[in-house]
Amino acid sequence: MNPSFSSYLINDVFGDPGVYVEVRWSKRALLFDLGHNEGLGPTRLLRAGEIFVSHTHMDHFIGFDAVLRVALGRGKTLRLFGPPGLIDNVQGKLRGYTWNLVDGYPLTIVVWEFHKGERRQATFLASNGFQQPEHTHHLAQQLDDPLFTVMEDPIFTVKAVALNHRIPSFAYVLEEQFHINVNKQRLHEAGLRVGAWLKDVKQHIWQGRPDDFRFTVALYDEHRRAEQEFMLGEVKERFLTISRGQKIAYVVDVRYDEENEAKIVALARGADVFYCESPYLDCDAGLLNNRVVD
Repeated sequence: MNPSFSSYLINDVFGDPGVYVEVRWSKRALLFDLGHNEGLGPTRLLRAGEIFVSHTHMDHFIGFDAVLRVALGRGKTLRLFGPPGLIDNVQGKLRGYTWNLVDGYPLTIVVWEFHKGERRQATFLASNGFQQPEHTHHLAQQLDDPLFTVMEDPIFTVKAVALNHRIPSFAYVLEEQFHINVNKQRLHEAGLRVGAWLKDVKQHIWQGRPDDFRFTVALYDEHRRAEQEFMLGEVKERFLTISRGQKIAYVVDVRYDEENEAKIVALARGADVFYCESPYLDCDAGLLNNRVVD
């Protein structure tokens, strides 16, 4: 099975925390935390349209400036998700600069912060010099649960849990809804080629189209274009295998106590990859009691 997500640390194990997740075949990426990240380079930073912030201590947020700099002047929307106070922190960053020459810039920054039972949103526009945005508040009963949904996409969901770091520090889990694998051998036997049309098929499945949904795709053979109609259920049965999706968990700065431990175990259960920050070796386990992990 070819994985849908390719993830790796932004820095080495002694650098600022952060994980970069490439969504394969889509020129799209997700970024977990905003520590020092210039090593990613402009291209990869620009692909990261959704950014999930654990908390805004310097080693988790100083990289906001690098993302902002490469995104200015681009027709792009940045979406940030994180704990209470994130809106004010982003606004404070933006107020540190002078914006009298950006009125024609199309950059939009949308920030969501999550409180118990409530989700707050603010939108910052380069076109008005990132002036004070209007806040919107949305009541959300699900945010009373320890593990709550931060973002939903047809392909995946991102959920979070608030951990105690003397402030809320969010841990995240990225979970693919389900995985779609194409049987290339069966396609070949049916006289069909692998191509962009299969992305359309996957989109139909992710969007929840019924099995009797009919669609027409353009197929190419030696520079000849032909249209062919398919029924989604038949394509699924003949050429696709649908299985459990990938799961990636990300946990950083937390106080070590029983409540945090239980939340982390629940978050990471069943994960294919688990990123967990810790400055302690196994031989230092006895030092963990009543200590703050930074």
